[in-house]
Amino acid sequence: MPAKAGIHIKPGVAQLDTSLRWYDKIKLSHATIKFMWQFGPKLSVGVDLDAQSVKIACLLKQWGKYKLVSYGIFPREQTNGIKAFLEDPKLKKASFRVSMQDTLFKARRLELPPAPEHEVPKMLEMALNAQLPKSPEHYILRYQPLQKSAFIAEKSVLDLYVKELEDFGIYAPKILEPKANSLATSTLYNHPLKPGVRYTLVDIGQSTAIFLVISKEGLLFSRNLSEASGDELNKQISKSMDISITNVTKLVAKDPNFLSIKNPEAKAALIQWLYKVTIEIQNSIENYQIHFPEDHIQQQLFITGGACQISGLSSYISDTLKLPAQLLEPFAQLDRSGFPKGQLENISHYFGTAIGLAL
Repeated sequence: MPAKAGIHIKPGVAQLDTSLRWYDKIKLSHATIKFMWQFGPKLSVGVDLDAQSVKIACLLKQWGKYKLVSYGIFPREQTNGIKAFLEDPKLKKASFRVSMQDTLFKARRLELPPAPEHEVPKMLEMALNAQLPKSPEHYILRYQPLQKSAFIAEKSVLDLYVKELEDFGIYAPKILEPKANSLATSTLYNHPLKPGVRYTLVDIGQSTAIFLVISKEGLLFSRNLSEASGDELNKQISKSMDISITNVTKLVAKDPNFLSIKNPEAKAALIQWLYKVTIEIQNSIENYQIHFPEDHIQQQLFITGGACQISGLSSYISDTLKLPAQLLEPFAQLDRSGFPKGQLENISHYFGTAIGLAL
Protein backbone atom coordinates (compact mmCIF):
# COMPACT_ATOMS: atom_id res chain seq x y z
CA MET A 1 0.00 0.00 0.00
CA PRO A 2 1.16 3.61 -0.46
CA ALA A 3 3.78 5.02 1.87
CA LYS A 4 2.58 7.56 4.42
CA ALA A 5 3.10 10.98 2.94
CA GLY A 6 5.16 13.46 4.88
CA ILE A 7 6.91 11.07 7.26
CA HIS A 8 10.31 12.65 7.72
CA ILE A 9 11.97 11.72 10.97
CA LYS A 10 15.60 12.39 11.84
CA PRO A 11 16.22 11.76 15.56
CA GLY A 12 19.73 10.65 16.36
CA VAL A 13 21.50 12.42 13.47
CA ALA A 14 23.26 14.84 15.81
CA GLN A 15 25.01 11.86 17.39
CA LEU A 16 27.13 11.60 14.23
CA ASP A 17 29.19 14.70 15.00
CA THR A 18 31.63 13.03 17.37
CA SER A 19 31.44 9.46 16.14
CA LEU A 20 32.48 10.49 12.63
CA ARG A 21 35.13 13.07 13.44
CA TRP A 22 36.86 12.23 16.69
CA TYR A 23 39.87 10.63 14.97
CA ASP A 24 40.47 13.77 12.82
CA LYS A 25 41.66 15.66 15.90
CA ILE A 26 44.63 13.45 16.82
CA LYS A 27 47.70 12.19 15.00
CA LEU A 28 47.54 8.53 14.05
CA SER A 29 50.02 6.14 12.48
CA HIS A 30 49.39 4.72 9.00
CA ALA A 31 48.72 1.27 10.48
CA THR A 32 46.16 2.70 12.91
CA ILE A 33 44.40 4.62 10.16
CA LYS A 34 44.24 1.46 8.02
CA PHE A 35 42.84 -0.51 10.96
CA MET A 36 40.23 2.17 11.64
CA TRP A 37 39.24 2.28 7.96
CA GLN A 38 38.47 -1.43 8.20
CA PHE A 39 36.80 -1.44 11.60
CA GLY A 40 36.05 2.19 12.45
CA PRO A 41 32.82 4.13 11.90
CA LYS A 42 31.37 4.22 8.38
CA LEU A 43 28.12 5.84 7.33
CA SER A 44 26.00 4.40 4.52
CA VAL A 45 22.70 5.58 3.06
CA GLY A 46 20.26 3.22 1.33
CA VAL A 47 17.77 4.87 -1.02
CA ASP A 48 14.86 2.80 -2.30
CA LEU A 49 13.03 4.52 -5.18
CA ASP A 50 9.81 3.12 -6.55
CA ALA A 51 7.11 4.60 -8.75
CA GLN A 52 5.31 6.41 -5.93
CA SER A 53 7.61 6.79 -2.94
CA VAL A 54 11.20 7.07 -1.74
CA LYS A 55 12.43 5.28 1.38
CA ILE A 56 15.76 6.24 2.96
CA ALA A 57 17.75 4.55 5.73
CA CYS A 58 21.06 5.83 7.15
CA LEU A 59 23.25 3.34 9.04
CA LEU A 60 26.45 3.84 11.01
CA LYS A 61 28.76 0.83 11.04
CA GLN A 62 31.25 0.61 13.89
CA TRP A 63 33.15 -2.44 15.14
CA GLY A 64 31.13 -4.69 12.85
CA LYS A 65 27.73 -3.53 14.13
CA TYR A 66 25.13 -1.23 12.58
CA LYS A 67 23.23 1.62 14.17
CA LEU A 68 20.18 3.29 12.63
CA VAL A 69 20.81 7.04 12.71
CA SER A 70 18.03 8.41 10.50
CA TYR A 71 15.27 7.40 8.11
CA GLY A 72 12.54 8.94 5.99
CA ILE A 73 9.58 8.13 3.75
CA PHE A 74 8.54 10.61 1.06
CA PRO A 75 6.14 10.73 -1.88
CA ARG A 76 8.34 10.56 -4.98
CA GLU A 77 7.21 13.98 -6.18
CA GLN A 78 8.43 15.61 -2.94
CA THR A 79 11.82 16.31 -4.52
CA ASN A 80 12.77 19.25 -2.30
CA GLY A 81 12.08 17.35 0.92
CA ILE A 82 14.16 14.35 -0.23
CA LYS A 83 17.01 16.62 -1.33
CA ALA A 84 17.00 18.50 1.98
CA PHE A 85 17.13 15.20 3.88
CA LEU A 86 20.08 13.88 1.86
CA GLU A 87 22.03 17.13 1.79
CA ASP A 88 22.43 17.17 5.56
CA PRO A 89 26.12 18.12 6.14
CA LYS A 90 26.55 15.10 8.40
CA LEU A 91 26.00 12.81 5.39
CA LYS A 92 28.89 14.23 3.33
CA LYS A 93 31.10 11.25 4.20
CA ALA A 94 28.36 8.72 3.60
CA SER A 95 28.36 6.03 0.94
CA PHE A 96 25.14 6.25 -1.09
CA ARG A 97 23.58 3.03 -2.45
CA VAL A 98 20.45 3.19 -4.62
CA SER A 99 17.95 0.57 -5.78
CA MET A 100 17.59 -0.19 -9.49
CA GLN A 101 14.11 -0.26 -10.96
CA ASP A 102 13.20 -3.34 -13.01
CA THR A 103 12.93 -1.19 -16.14
CA LEU A 104 16.67 -0.44 -15.94
CA PHE A 105 17.89 -3.99 -16.48
CA LYS A 106 16.97 -7.39 -17.82
CA ALA A 107 17.71 -10.76 -16.24
CA ARG A 108 18.55 -13.83 -18.32
CA ARG A 109 18.81 -17.42 -17.16
CA LEU A 110 22.39 -18.46 -17.83
CA GLU A 111 24.79 -21.06 -16.45
CA LEU A 112 28.47 -20.60 -17.21
CA PRO A 113 30.97 -23.44 -16.72
CA PRO A 114 33.51 -23.06 -13.88
CA ALA A 115 36.30 -20.66 -14.87
CA PRO A 116 38.85 -18.25 -13.36
CA GLU A 117 37.24 -15.00 -12.25
CA HIS A 118 39.11 -12.89 -14.81
CA GLU A 119 37.69 -14.98 -17.67
CA VAL A 120 34.04 -14.60 -16.66
CA PRO A 121 33.40 -11.17 -18.31
CA LYS A 122 34.57 -12.45 -21.71
CA MET A 123 32.57 -15.67 -21.35
CA LEU A 124 29.54 -13.60 -20.41
CA GLU A 125 29.89 -11.40 -23.49
CA MET A 126 30.19 -14.43 -25.76
CA ALA A 127 27.17 -16.14 -24.20
CA LEU A 128 24.93 -13.07 -24.44
CA ASN A 129 26.20 -11.57 -27.69
CA ALA A 130 23.40 -13.07 -29.80
CA GLN A 131 20.74 -11.78 -27.38
CA LEU A 132 21.98 -8.17 -27.33
CA PRO A 133 20.66 -5.69 -29.94
CA LYS A 134 23.89 -3.70 -29.61
CA SER A 135 27.52 -4.76 -29.19
CA PRO A 136 28.55 -5.80 -25.62
CA GLU A 137 30.51 -2.59 -24.91
CA HIS A 138 27.17 -0.72 -24.73
CA TYR A 139 26.11 -2.74 -21.67
CA ILE A 140 27.06 -3.48 -18.09
CA LEU A 141 26.90 -7.23 -17.60
CA ARG A 142 26.80 -8.87 -14.19
CA TYR A 143 26.80 -12.63 -13.64
CA GLN A 144 25.20 -14.19 -10.55
CA PRO A 145 26.43 -17.81 -10.31
CA LEU A 146 24.13 -18.69 -7.39
CA GLN A 147 21.09 -17.58 -9.37
CA LYS A 148 22.47 -18.95 -12.66
CA SER A 149 21.49 -15.60 -14.12
CA ALA A 150 22.97 -12.59 -15.86
CA PHE A 151 21.88 -8.98 -15.31
CA ILE A 152 22.04 -6.77 -18.40
CA ALA A 153 21.84 -2.97 -18.19
CA GLU A 154 22.40 -0.54 -21.05
CA LYS A 155 24.99 2.10 -20.12
CA SER A 156 23.09 4.99 -21.72
CA VAL A 157 19.94 4.10 -19.74
CA LEU A 158 21.90 3.96 -16.48
CA ASP A 159 23.52 7.32 -17.30
CA LEU A 160 20.05 8.89 -17.58
CA TYR A 161 19.03 7.29 -14.28
CA VAL A 162 22.11 8.66 -12.52
CA LYS A 163 21.26 12.15 -13.84
CA GLU A 164 17.70 11.71 -12.54
CA LEU A 165 19.11 10.85 -9.11
CA GLU A 166 20.85 14.23 -9.02
CA ASP A 167 17.40 15.87 -8.79
CA PHE A 168 17.13 14.22 -5.36
CA GLY A 169 20.61 15.34 -4.32
CA ILE A 170 22.25 11.95 -4.99
CA TYR A 171 25.52 12.44 -6.83
CA ALA A 172 27.70 9.53 -8.02
CA PRO A 173 26.13 6.73 -5.92
CA LYS A 174 28.60 4.04 -4.93
CA ILE A 175 26.23 1.17 -5.70
CA LEU A 176 23.21 0.63 -7.95
CA GLU A 177 21.60 -2.61 -6.82
CA PRO A 178 18.57 -4.60 -8.07
CA LYS A 179 15.82 -4.62 -5.46
CA ALA A 180 15.90 -8.42 -5.11
CA ASN A 181 19.56 -8.45 -4.05
CA SER A 182 18.99 -5.76 -1.41
CA LEU A 183 15.99 -7.60 0.04
CA ALA A 184 18.07 -10.78 0.29
CA THR A 185 20.83 -8.88 2.14
CA SER A 186 18.33 -7.40 4.60
CA THR A 187 16.70 -10.77 5.24
CA LEU A 188 19.98 -12.60 5.87
CA TYR A 189 21.31 -9.92 8.23
CA ASN A 190 18.20 -9.85 10.40
CA HIS A 191 17.27 -13.55 10.14
CA PRO A 192 20.48 -15.60 9.76
CA LEU A 193 20.21 -18.90 7.91
CA LYS A 194 21.76 -22.30 8.59
CA PRO A 195 23.34 -24.29 5.73
CA GLY A 196 20.78 -26.17 3.66
CA VAL A 197 17.85 -24.02 4.81
CA ARG A 198 15.94 -21.84 2.33
CA TYR A 199 13.86 -18.76 2.96
CA THR A 200 11.22 -17.50 0.57
CA LEU A 201 10.35 -13.82 0.69
CA VAL A 202 7.47 -11.94 -0.91
CA ASP A 203 7.73 -8.17 -1.18
CA ILE A 204 4.32 -6.65 -2.00
CA GLY A 205 4.67 -2.97 -2.81
CA GLN A 206 2.25 -0.48 -4.27
CA SER A 207 3.32 -0.80 -7.91
CA THR A 208 5.36 -4.03 -7.94
CA ALA A 209 5.64 -7.36 -6.14
CA ILE A 210 8.51 -9.83 -6.16
CA PHE A 211 9.17 -13.39 -4.98
CA LEU A 212 12.62 -14.49 -3.76
CA VAL A 213 14.35 -17.67 -2.65
CA ILE A 214 17.33 -17.05 -0.35
CA SER A 215 20.07 -19.36 0.90
CA LYS A 216 22.85 -18.77 3.43
CA GLU A 217 25.11 -17.84 0.49
CA GLY A 218 22.68 -15.23 -0.90
CA LEU A 219 19.89 -14.81 -3.45
CA LEU A 220 19.08 -17.95 -5.45
CA PHE A 221 15.98 -17.02 -7.41
CA SER A 222 13.67 -14.06 -8.07
CA ARG A 223 10.42 -13.65 -9.99
CA ASN A 224 8.04 -10.74 -10.46
CA LEU A 225 4.45 -11.29 -9.28
CA SER A 226 2.37 -9.50 -11.90
CA GLU A 227 -0.98 -9.57 -10.07
CA ALA A 228 0.12 -9.18 -6.45
CA SER A 229 0.86 -5.44 -6.11
CA GLY A 230 -1.17 -2.84 -4.25
CA ASP A 231 -2.18 -1.34 -7.59
CA GLU A 232 -3.73 -4.67 -8.58
CA LEU A 233 -5.74 -4.70 -5.34
CA ASN A 234 -6.99 -1.19 -6.07
CA LYS A 235 -8.04 -2.29 -9.57
CA GLN A 236 -9.93 -5.23 -8.07
CA ILE A 237 -11.76 -2.94 -5.62
CA SER A 238 -12.49 -0.42 -8.38
CA LYS A 239 -14.07 -3.15 -10.51
CA SER A 240 -16.03 -4.67 -7.62
CA MET A 241 -17.44 -1.33 -6.39
CA ASP A 242 -17.70 0.31 -9.83
CA ILE A 243 -15.77 3.41 -8.73
CA SER A 244 -12.58 5.01 -10.02
CA ILE A 245 -9.17 3.93 -8.79
CA THR A 246 -8.62 7.52 -7.59
CA ASN A 247 -11.67 7.22 -5.33
CA VAL A 248 -10.48 3.81 -4.10
CA THR A 249 -7.15 5.36 -3.05
CA LYS A 250 -8.98 8.16 -1.22
CA LEU A 251 -11.27 5.74 0.60
CA VAL A 252 -8.39 3.54 1.76
CA ALA A 253 -6.39 6.58 2.94
CA LYS A 254 -9.41 7.98 4.80
CA ASP A 255 -10.56 4.79 6.53
CA PRO A 256 -8.04 2.08 7.56
CA ASN A 257 -10.97 -0.32 8.10
CA PHE A 258 -12.24 0.15 4.57
CA LEU A 259 -11.26 -3.41 3.63
CA SER A 260 -13.17 -4.91 6.56
CA ILE A 261 -16.31 -6.97 6.64
CA LYS A 262 -18.25 -3.69 7.05
CA ASN A 263 -17.87 -3.19 3.31
CA PRO A 264 -18.81 -6.50 1.64
CA GLU A 265 -17.88 -5.38 -1.90
CA ALA A 266 -14.41 -4.29 -0.80
CA LYS A 267 -14.06 -7.47 1.29
CA ALA A 268 -14.93 -9.62 -1.72
CA ALA A 269 -12.33 -7.75 -3.81
CA LEU A 270 -9.72 -8.30 -1.11
CA ILE A 271 -10.42 -12.04 -0.96
CA GLN A 272 -10.15 -12.29 -4.74
CA TRP A 273 -6.81 -10.43 -4.66
CA LEU A 274 -5.49 -12.63 -1.83
CA TYR A 275 -6.38 -15.68 -3.90
CA LYS A 276 -4.37 -14.29 -6.85
CA VAL A 277 -1.42 -13.52 -4.56
CA THR A 278 -1.28 -17.08 -3.22
CA ILE A 279 -1.57 -18.53 -6.75
CA GLU A 280 1.33 -16.29 -7.84
CA ILE A 281 3.44 -17.47 -4.90
CA GLN A 282 2.62 -21.13 -5.55
CA ASN A 283 3.50 -20.74 -9.24
CA SER A 284 6.80 -19.11 -8.24
CA ILE A 285 7.70 -21.98 -5.91
CA GLU A 286 6.97 -24.47 -8.70
CA ASN A 287 8.99 -22.37 -11.15
CA TYR A 288 11.91 -22.34 -8.72
CA GLN A 289 11.79 -26.11 -8.35
CA ILE A 290 11.95 -26.51 -12.15
CA HIS A 291 15.21 -24.54 -12.22
CA PHE A 292 16.57 -26.12 -9.02
CA PRO A 293 15.10 -29.65 -9.02
CA GLU A 294 17.71 -30.91 -6.56
CA ASP A 295 16.69 -28.35 -3.94
CA HIS A 296 14.18 -28.87 -1.15
CA ILE A 297 11.04 -26.87 -0.47
CA GLN A 298 11.54 -23.74 1.61
CA GLN A 299 11.01 -23.89 5.36
CA GLN A 300 10.06 -20.24 6.01
CA LEU A 301 8.17 -17.52 4.16
CA PHE A 302 8.76 -13.84 4.94
CA ILE A 303 6.42 -11.07 3.81
CA THR A 304 7.36 -7.41 3.48
CA GLY A 305 6.25 -4.27 1.64
CA GLY A 306 3.42 -1.80 2.17
CA ALA A 307 0.75 -4.52 1.88
CA CYS A 308 1.85 -5.88 5.27
CA GLN A 309 -0.59 -3.45 6.86
CA ILE A 310 -3.52 -5.46 5.41
CA SER A 311 -4.99 -7.39 8.31
CA GLY A 312 -4.80 -11.17 7.95
CA LEU A 313 -2.44 -11.15 4.95
CA SER A 314 0.29 -13.38 6.40
CA SER A 315 -2.15 -15.82 8.05
CA TYR A 316 -4.14 -16.21 4.81
CA ILE A 317 -0.99 -16.96 2.78
CA SER A 318 0.36 -19.31 5.46
CA ASP A 319 -2.90 -21.25 5.84
CA THR A 320 -3.42 -21.55 2.08
CA LEU A 321 0.12 -22.61 1.17
CA LYS A 322 0.76 -24.63 4.37
CA LEU A 323 4.01 -22.72 4.94
CA PRO A 324 4.96 -20.85 8.12
CA ALA A 325 4.82 -17.14 7.29
CA GLN A 326 5.89 -14.07 9.22
CA LEU A 327 6.56 -10.41 8.59
CA LEU A 328 10.15 -9.43 7.79
CA GLU A 329 11.69 -7.21 10.47
CA PRO A 330 14.43 -5.19 8.70
CA PHE A 331 15.31 -3.28 11.89
CA ALA A 332 15.50 -6.37 14.13
CA GLN A 333 19.31 -6.64 14.49
CA LEU A 334 20.08 -2.90 14.27
CA ASP A 335 20.94 -0.64 17.19
CA ARG A 336 17.82 1.59 17.43
CA SER A 337 18.70 3.27 20.70
CA GLY A 338 18.35 6.74 19.16
CA PHE A 339 14.61 6.27 18.65
CA PRO A 340 11.70 5.93 21.10
CA LYS A 341 10.56 2.36 21.69
CA GLY A 342 7.77 1.39 19.31
CA GLN A 343 8.35 4.26 16.89
CA LEU A 344 9.47 1.97 14.04
CA GLU A 345 6.96 -0.86 14.47
CA ASN A 346 4.23 0.41 12.14
CA ILE A 347 6.53 1.44 9.28
CA SER A 348 9.33 -1.14 9.34
CA HIS A 349 7.82 -3.14 6.46
CA TYR A 350 8.57 -0.24 4.09
CA PHE A 351 12.33 -0.43 4.70
CA GLY A 352 13.45 -3.92 3.66
CA THR A 353 15.17 -2.70 0.48
CA ALA A 354 16.62 0.53 1.95
CA ILE A 355 18.15 -1.33 4.90
CA GLY A 356 19.59 -4.00 2.60
CA LEU A 357 21.22 -1.30 0.48
CA ALA A 358 22.78 0.41 3.49
CA LEU A 359 24.21 -2.78 5.01
